[in-house]
Amino acid sequence: MVLRETLLTILVCPVDKGCLMYFADEDLLYNPRLRRAYRIEEGVPVLLAERAEPVPEQEHERLLRRAREGAADVSATGRTGLPSCVLGYFECPRRLRQDAASFCTPTLK
Repeated sequence: MVLRETLLTILVCPVDKGCLMYFADEDLLYNPRLRRAYRIEEGVPVLLAERAEPVPEQEHERLLRRAREGAADVSATGRTGLPSCVLGYFECPRRLRQDAASFCTPTLK
């Protein structure tokens, strides 16, 4: 099941409050900064820190490669009106196109 666009615009990682890569075909939200995966079960994102799955290096590289190919959307695109304590220093593009290594990574404002 694909997450609705309106829901995707507000989802953030429960640990660092940054954006997540969304792989609809894998029912997966992924935080490349912390290398943690959050499953989507029956259409519901399970965004509990204690349920996050650690992602090994090889899987991390695979997900970045897929994102580079356009397979991932980005969450938290609707956060611009939130206070900086919630936003942190993260800026996230709508879709990853070129440099997956810098995707959803901390950027000082």
